[in-house]
Amino acid sequence: RVDVFVTHDYGAMLLSDNLHAKLNGVRAVLRSTSNAVIIPSKGVQYVELIQSKYLRQTTSAEDKDDIRLTTFNHYRNTDTMFFTPDFGISPRDLNITQMSRRTPLFSYHLSPIETARVPSKKTITLKLEAKESGFIDAIMVSWDIFFKDDD
Repeated sequence: RVDVFVTHDYGAMLLSDNLHAKLNGVRAVLRSTSNAVIIPSKGVQYVELIQSKYLRQTTSAEDKDDIRLTTFNHYRNTDTMFFTPDFGISPRDLNITQMSRRTPLFSYHLSPIETARVPSKKTITLKLEAKESGFIDAIMVSWDIFFKDDD
């Protein structure tokens, strides 16, 4: 007999709804069962700079005939977080050009949860270097989850 707890509550920062506390609660309940398994076992959060004409069009104006609208681009909203499901699209639909290396932001094991690895600050400082010159439309945050620790 094996008890399995499968979670899907990752969110943009891999820690939505206090996931690590919930998993610790599940571990405490299942502690008496030596065969308890939490799936997935590990998560890695990544960040990268991207270029996407689609994203640029959602936050900027273009000139139309004799009307000059591009001057409004000085007032672009550059601090909005977009969630692709809210637009009914996936990252594949954005026609992304990767402008920097996909860089790990943090990682931790979920089974058992490594609370020491969970960022305690709201700000994480890192250096991202552009691979080429061009317009940076967004900082894309993504994550990989792993079924087993050795994946």
